[in-house]
Amino acid sequence: MEKHAEDARRKAMVIDIDMLVPKDHLLRKIEKVMDYDWLYERLNPLSGPN
Repeated sequence: MEKHAEDARRKAMVIDIDMLVPKDHLLRKIEKVMDYDWLYERLNPLSGPN
């Protein structure tokens, strides 16, 4: 019988997100100057029990 190929969707992958976003990308510059604490405080009541 022919052996079926392993389903690639079930393989674990390790991905380094820092490698996916270039060092000079606009979002990296925004991240350096933005303070997201206000957003976390605002969204906290919407999250489930900790």
